[in-house]
Amino acid sequence: MKRMNFRQARSLFPSGFAALCVLLFGCSSIDYTALDLHPSYQITERDLSDLGRIAPAPASGGTLRVGTARIDISPPMGLPLAGYGGRTSTGVRDPIYARALAVSNGPVTVVIVSADLLAITGDLSAVVIKKVQKTVPLPERDLLIAATNTHSGPGSMGKRFWETLAAGPYNDAVFEMTTDGISRAVIEAYRNLRSATLVYGRADGGDLILNRMLKDGPTDPEVSFLLFRSPEGRPIAYLINFSAHPTLLRSSNRLLSGDFPAVVSRTLEERDDGTGIVALYTSGAVADQRPNPPHGRSVYERTDRMGRELADRVSKSAAGSSARITNVVAAAKITLVLPDPQIKVGTNRRLPVWVGRALLDGTTSIQVIRIGPVLLLGVPCDLGAEIGLALKRYARSRGFDAIVIGFANAYIGYVISDKYYPWPTYEAFMSFNGPYMEDFMTGALRKTIEAMTAPHTSFVEEP
Repeated sequence: MKRMNFRQARSLFPSGFAALCVLLFGCSSIDYTALDLHPSYQITERDLSDLGRIAPAPASGGTLRVGTARIDISPPMGLPLAGYGGRTSTGVRDPIYARALAVSNGPVTVVIVSADLLAITGDLSAVVIKKVQKTVPLPERDLLIAATNTHSGPGSMGKRFWETLAAGPYNDAVFEMTTDGISRAVIEAYRNLRSATLVYGRADGGDLILNRMLKDGPTDPEVSFLLFRSPEGRPIAYLINFSAHPTLLRSSNRLLSGDFPAVVSRTLEERDDGTGIVALYTSGAVADQRPNPPHGRSVYERTDRMGRELADRVSKSAAGSSARITNVVAAAKITLVLPDPQIKVGTNRRLPVWVGRALLDGTTSIQVIRIGPVLLLGVPCDLGAEIGLALKRYARSRGFDAIVIGFANAYIGYVISDKYYPWPTYEAFMSFNGPYMEDFMTGALRKTIEAMTAPHTSFVEEP
């Protein structure tokens, strides 16, 4: 078992601050009250019981169409970098992008955004939705905004205490520039729809990932992807998903960068033959997963090799996969009332609940987007790999493939397997809402999946 890395932890929860909080406010034992006795659980269960009425039935429409956009949202130099705290940028290694993919069957249009950011805050999502809806009629449930989780992207966009520790003091100009850029990407993708077919599959990335919490612990080796092609068979857009933290560029780096996900996207986009390829990278269930890059003489060389290797494996797998025709598109987004916060100051000690309430959000959301037989599961957290694997197995038991998209629409910290919560690990200390969050989150996701998975009779292989 890997012990907590306090040098890493200090960027989000300085030990000095923890000690000060204990002196000022005291601490209590972790509350292990059964999940079904928590008021938040009862409220969420009541809301989930209405899913059959709330969630729209998966709709069959006309020909599948997709739209794409890629907008540069790089901030000026000399501003804070997000991820480790205490850094300002001195240059640009990769432009910072917001990439958007719209998928429509006529009755329903969903848009997925991948932004080269550390995380997506609830404030950022809310502002983007408002800006988008001033121009196009896109319901909130049909827009998923995810961060790649790069630890070398722009900071200064969060107002809460934890957000400013990780990403620097809030800067309204940076926030407005970023939300303007993301909104523009959504609108452009929504307006640029064209006919497409779908290829989906997975490649093996098992040698490129390690469990950072448990030596020889479980990993999710899948590099999942969706590839949308023009009717002539030329690539239009990729959606790639892999469960490894984008942390190859460490705290010593001062250059703006999307880390290895940016290399994945750039590599695929540079193979454009005139269709204007946009490649969205999304992070999966990464909580306890770290990259294991190919050998290189420098961290930058290892980052480039990691990204190119993932891109090459996706391309190779896609080339051997059959194109599909589907006209089923749907989405559901469910608000969750979170259990009371329990900010840990020891394996069995926590700050008073009122302190957590002052620092953390009390609600969040999950989202499920269905494109034919594929379910995109948007979660607002660092999700444990074992939880992600279990969700994929559950979806497959119902005849679907699932892709877990982390850092989606908001951020609540880590959600790891319940059995690891008492452990003295970084991941457990970053689990802010107490024990049983695995059961809480997976229960809500399973019920949402059930509401979204009517038989997909309109899905066939292309002859």
